[in-house]
Amino acid sequence: MMGLNYNKWDSLDAYSSDSEDSDSEANRSKIAATLRLKSLAADDTRPKGLLLTVPWDSNCEAVRWALDRHGINYVEESSPWGLHLWATLEYSDPMPKAQQCKVPVFKSGKGEVLKRSPTDIFTYLFAHSLSSNIRLYTPPSALDLQTYFDETLAPAARTIFLHTVLFSSSPGMSQKYLIEPIHLNTWKALGTATWPLMRIQLIRKYAITDAAVDSAWQTVEEVFDRVGRELAEQVRISANTARTTGDRKHLPYICGGTITAADIVFASHAIPVLFANNDVDEFASSIRLLVPPMSALPPALSARVRALRASRAGQHAIRMYRRERGQSFASQQSRYSAVNNPWWVDSNTVLTVVTAILATLATVVGLLIWRFGLLTAGVVVLAVLCSSAVGTILGGKGTVCETRAKQLWFICFGHVVDPSLPAADRSGRALDGDEVKGLHPGIAISRAAESMANVVATAKTISGPRARGGTAAVVAAAKERMAAARSLGGKAGAAV
Repeated sequence: MMGLNYNKWDSLDAYSSDSEDSDSEANRSKIAATLRLKSLAADDTRPKGLLLTVPWDSNCEAVRWALDRHGINYVEESSPWGLHLWATLEYSDPMPKAQQCKVPVFKSGKGEVLKRSPTDIFTYLFAHSLSSNIRLYTPPSALDLQTYFDETLAPAARTIFLHTVLFSSSPGMSQKYLIEPIHLNTWKALGTATWPLMRIQLIRKYAITDAAVDSAWQTVEEVFDRVGRELAEQVRISANTARTTGDRKHLPYICGGTITAADIVFASHAIPVLFANNDVDEFASSIRLLVPPMSALPPALSARVRALRASRAGQHAIRMYRRERGQSFASQQSRYSAVNNPWWVDSNTVLTVVTAILATLATVVGLLIWRFGLLTAGVVVLAVLCSSAVGTILGGKGTVCETRAKQLWFICFGHVVDPSLPAADRSGRALDGDEVKGLHPGIAISRAAESMANVVATAKTISGPRARGGTAAVVAAAKERMAAARSLGGKAGAAV
């Protein structure tokens, strides 16, 4: 049997989203691709993937967007922030390695688990997209821009969004945009009951302060300026090409004439700062990330958002929402099934039960102190707590509750062993001045090299005949940068 030349797919203009010779051909191509994706997603014989998310996280929206663009049939399980650990810890590596605390986590229909970062999931899709009209990493520079957006725009946009909803003068805004989007009633009730504690932890975890917000806005403006420059350069290249070849001009994407991972990731992370509301803004009707509308924002913030929307980068993001977000192929568990509607599922019931338990405990402790004194009451309470702890441990032995409890204890008090660090640094002992000088350049460059190696490793794991042409460019670029990083590491060590 003759082997297929997969390299040809990287150069066929017919497989880009906006490079056909005429509008009619472009429409036919998009309609055919849409019908194909719908038929694939409607095929119940194909195993469904599983996506673990926190609804307001822009990384999750980027992955949802990419999965939908590729017609992947998947079930989304959303959880409140903080409580999402119950779901993600299932996919952790054995202790003492770092536990899986981040979302998104994607488990393919074949059982492959992608959890390190959204880049893992994008790379997986890139390797399986030979018959798709989207090429996430063609050209390979899209990977660099995706990393840049993930490391700069994502945390800045998160800070601005959380500060807006957590410190809003409008009552119930945080509940509406952080808890209400949860699909299952069980998680929604638990999220409501634990919200006062989770709100405090959320502010501490992400350092949501006025100073942090000012810095975040500066970062957002810098990123939008860079995207504007990238788009202006692509417009110039497109105009020159049109004059040379006579081809029609079209609005470019960040990396050229086709949509890539850079466009998807930028547009996803821009949602929390453009406040693109899917109920109010017609261009945002397909967005799955719920944010407040501009009408609910303070005047100063609203003016800033309008300026971002009017910028070249902002207009590009809006064009992505309108033209490229498309239909979702996700499904979710039934919120009306018996298993998802226990007796306590109503949030008011949960709060009532918790309040009753705390009130009862306070009353009992108060009576003990009044009748027997503080010391005796303290001994009794301590004995009861110890007995309850022992009973809980024995009763939960060998169950998933015991496993999660051990993992949470390790997260709070354990010592993570990072294989990427030199043995002397992993030991935890204090390093003297000479060791610090010798280790730090190597550690920094080693980590940079490993991050590129992860992309290569993911591509190799899923490589095969279908992936040869698709991943060749990204893998080659990643290997080249990894080799350069290692070379720099050797030079840095020699210099020190």
